[in-house]
Amino acid sequence: MEPVDEILERALQLSSKERGKIVEILIRSLDPPGEEISEEEWEKAWSAEIQRRSEAVKSGEMELIDAEEVFKRLGTRLKEKQPQ
Repeated sequence: MEPVDEILERALQLSSKERGKIVEILIRSLDPPGEEISEEEWEKAWSAEIQRRSEAVKSGEMELIDAEEVFKRLGTRLKEKQPQ
């Protein structure tokens, strides 16, 4: 099993709060060096995104998918991409 698969398998066993923290850290790690944002800017940006998504769900533009289903689909995609 690849290290990424092992990490994902273990991460999926965590609580949603713990997985959320990992997601936050990973997303922040994608910022190019020198372009990091402050905690206040981070919160403001995510608040705007939450508002946008909430409105999209209410209008029917976006469908909610249960987190377990999302992770199941992600796991399937990762397995499909593994070299045989």
